[in-house]
Amino acid sequence: MEVKLVEQFNIVISEYRLRIYQLTPTDTHIDRCVNYLWNMALSKELYPLLHGVEIALRNKLNAVLNRYSGLHGTTLLGLRRKKLNGL
Repeated sequence: MEVKLVEQFNIVISEYRLRIYQLTPTDTHIDRCVNYLWNMALSKELYPLLHGVEIALRNKLNAVLNRYSGLHGTTLLGLRRKKLNGL
């Protein structure tokens, strides 16, 4: 069963791509697959945090640019929020 699972995994993920997941010289193909899957799970769990940081950074950047540009109540594109709501 393990061989069949590895063969199916190889159809989706190439050996070339898995090479970067070899952490030690003795890692087997199975180890690389496990490392790849662990990386996917880690990325899945970190994505909401990254999304929150991106929103906070974008909002802060918008606030700072509005303060220094004197264009309060506008977006970074210079469009009035009232006009955007009317579209």
